Amino acid sequence: MNNQRRDLSVANPLKFSISSVLFFLISCSGPDNVELIDPSLVRNANATLEQGYAELRAEQIEDVKYNLSIDLSNEEDFSGVVEVEFNLSRTDMPLTVDFNDGEVIEILLNNQAVPFTYNGWFITISPDNLVAGPVSLTIDYSHGYSDTGAGLYRFTDPEDQRVYLYTDFEPYDANRLFPSFDQPDLKATYTLDVVVPPSWQVISSVRESSVQGEGEVSHWYFPESQRFSTYIFPLHAGEYTVWENTADDIPLRLFARQSLAEHVVPEDWFGFTQHGFKFYQDLLAVPYAYSKYDQLIVPHFNAGAMENTAAVTFSERYIQRGGYTQENLDRINSVIQHEMAHMWFGNLVTMRWWNGLWLNESLATYMSFLSEAEYPNNDRAWLSYYLRRKTRAYAADERVTTHAIELPVADSDSAFANFDAITYGKGAALLKQLSYLLGEENFNAGITSYLTTLAEQNSELDDLISSLAAAADRDLSDWTQQWFYTKGPNTIAVDYQCENQVISNMALTQTAPASAPTLREHQLALGLFSDGTLIDQESVRLTEATQQVESLLGRPCPDFVLPNLGDWAYSKVQLSDKDNAQIGERIHDFDDTLVRGMLWQQMWENVRDLRSPINEYGETLLANIVEEKNPRVLLAVLDRLNSVISYYYMFGDTYAEQRNAFIQEFEDIAWAQVLESDAGSDIQKLWFDNLVSNTQSERGLIRLSNLLTDTSAANGLDIDQDRRWTLITYLSSHNFPTSAQLIQQESILDPADRGAKAALGAEVALASIEQKAAFLAETQIIESGRGLAERNQITGNLFYRHQTDIQKTLLADALSAIKEIDQQAEQQLLRSYLRGVVHGYCEPESVELLELTLASNEAASLNTIKALREAIQEDQQCIDIKVKAGLL
Repeated sequence: MNNQRRDLSVANPLKFSISSVLFFLISCSGPDNVELIDPSLVRNANATLEQGYAELRAEQIEDVKYNLSIDLSNEEDFSGVVEVEFNLSRTDMPLTVDFNDGEVIEILLNNQAVPFTYNGWFITISPDNLVAGPVSLTIDYSHGYSDTGAGLYRFTDPEDQRVYLYTDFEPYDANRLFPSFDQPDLKATYTLDVVVPPSWQVISSVRESSVQGEGEVSHWYFPESQRFSTYIFPLHAGEYTVWENTADDIPLRLFARQSLAEHVVPEDWFGFTQHGFKFYQDLLAVPYAYSKYDQLIVPHFNAGAMENTAAVTFSERYIQRGGYTQENLDRINSVIQHEMAHMWFGNLVTMRWWNGLWLNESLATYMSFLSEAEYPNNDRAWLSYYLRRKTRAYAADERVTTHAIELPVADSDSAFANFDAITYGKGAALLKQLSYLLGEENFNAGITSYLTTLAEQNSELDDLISSLAAAADRDLSDWTQQWFYTKGPNTIAVDYQCENQVISNMALTQTAPASAPTLREHQLALGLFSDGTLIDQESVRLTEATQQVESLLGRPCPDFVLPNLGDWAYSKVQLSDKDNAQIGERIHDFDDTLVRGMLWQQMWENVRDLRSPINEYGETLLANIVEEKNPRVLLAVLDRLNSVISYYYMFGDTYAEQRNAFIQEFEDIAWAQVLESDAGSDIQKLWFDNLVSNTQSERGLIRLSNLLTDTSAANGLDIDQDRRWTLITYLSSHNFPTSAQLIQQESILDPADRGAKAALGAEVALASIEQKAAFLAETQIIESGRGLAERNQITGNLFYRHQTDIQKTLLADALSAIKEIDQQAEQQLLRSYLRGVVHGYCEPESVELLELTLASNEAASLNTIKALREAIQEDQQCIDIKVKAGLL
């Protein structure tokens, strides 16, 4: 869409003539005295912000302040005037102001009209119009609302027609709200006034100083804010429901749509928030920097949440239209703690450029789990961290697209290409490792020093490491090089022997893949078990390829050794041959839930690493899964069972008989567990949800459909509105005879926005191959009229795993459109499309098709290249797993 706005300056001949001359020249005293501008000082004309230019601009300007006046009373678009005050130090290069896809009406430089050019991406003022020193730049502009969620998003609730707006700017979308120097190291203060309809709330980084009625509108005024980067500037507005509370002397507010408010439990949100403020201020010894703290639950949010300064936005996906399980509540707590941690790590101290994004996210992730672990009656935090974050980091680190944590990011478009489980999970794991290596007290002291030294400034990796090294009095340069500048995980293997019932030999070996051969320093704990009980443990610093653990010699012989007790190290593990062979039959001997979760994961890693056949693993799952009573561990195990079934479908018709028998056995187990579990319990809901997503027999599908009209057979389970839609969508994907009628009836019962999106997803799931082709074609049209939320519903329901024949038929068409979408669509639309369609079907033909698509898209964005490379790897791995199972 942005590419279509490049010729905006052509509409004004004066602007065009100035653009063609002054963009390249500095005119001095006359036509005979002309000096060429150094081309390296001229910004490339494209939609992104390049790091090299951002560094130049940071040398050119400083001490930035924005005075914003924005009118949100128009339904079609919004308008504004921004006065940017700053100090200009370089006049040998053009000045550019970022402003994506808007309309520039007038620009004043120090209160005088000034010529400018505007290419639809940024405004340019030529050097001969610049004078060093204090500058006031006033821009009168207008802009459209976002339909992708990036920028200023406007949503009309279909239930009651109330309007809600919110901003989402990371990494480079603040310039869709107002013309700005939109880079993280040009921090600024902000004053703001906003015109809105009189029934609206307006929320920003500070509380309003006054609200004045002006006829049919209200005018909100906000005083000058603290200093922070543009990407975390908030402006939210609309007819939100609001709840209020405090955390000591910090005012708290919670906002949600009025039609969703009955499903929000503000006591939970405020309780988690109050805990977080006490924990962080005590641990960090740095007070909260802002004057209040607002949290908004908003529709169609692209991520889980966003750390806008003192006005955090959260996705509505955290709100259940039924009862909340402990897992639901833990996820709300986790995201609240994460976003609150950003107020220190990201907002108070901000990475200098997007290569340091991991500094924000890894620190916030690690700190949030520290906070969760201290929440009353929460012994699940580090188990959740391992199962939700750590395992994904290992998987990402073994992909062909793995990368070092610290790596170059050429431009703002590339910022999110590596915004992944390595940024969050691996980075946080290394911080946990550092805390164990340096000692908790030293680590915390280093973090406090980092925050106090760099408050309201920008940071880089060396700043953090220097603070930690100084606090611990240890040189971390080698450690930093090993861990932050290299990629891939190590695998630590343990081997041991006993004589006369005591340990006679204990050795650790670390290896690395050929593609990432670095061996590293690891601080880990060895756990020695007997009959599932921990009988001894030892902290070990592993620095060599092979290392004897002499401190354990002579101690009582264990019958099982876990190389990473407590999950302190970032490393895959390989058990001894004896221990590996007995995991399945002994899994329930281990009472410690983290240990048991790690062992369940180890069995899955054996499949992925081709050490065990998947069909044997599947049988182990079915034989042991009923005995798993911890809901968090059970959720992870059921996820793995779903992965097994997905592979079985991809193995094709040759495996149909075995697949059907496996699924039927699971259907019977799951239904029995629904009937036997305590009514309404979290365990019962887990079994039911996985029964729904894995039923395929005619008898089972009929049973599910009957539950829509009579839930008495489900042993007291409350099938809430969201579960009803999940059930209907799954029935539709199997072309259940009454699916169309069920969708129509449920749409009447549930007119909410979530219901409308669910109905669309169910329609796509039900669609014939011809109808799916039409839906696919619609997602390939950039200006289709559908917003991103609807596109996600379409792409997410096109290809169910039991619809492989449809995927095979449509995959070539889906892949052929990637080049055009990559070139023309916004990043959010592109990522939605790639997530939905770039998957193979476990045959050499699909691998070849994906490889051909990659070859024809060599010049594509990093997001597209990454998606294709990962799809090829996953498809080939599926084939390898099929071979290991003896099916090829």
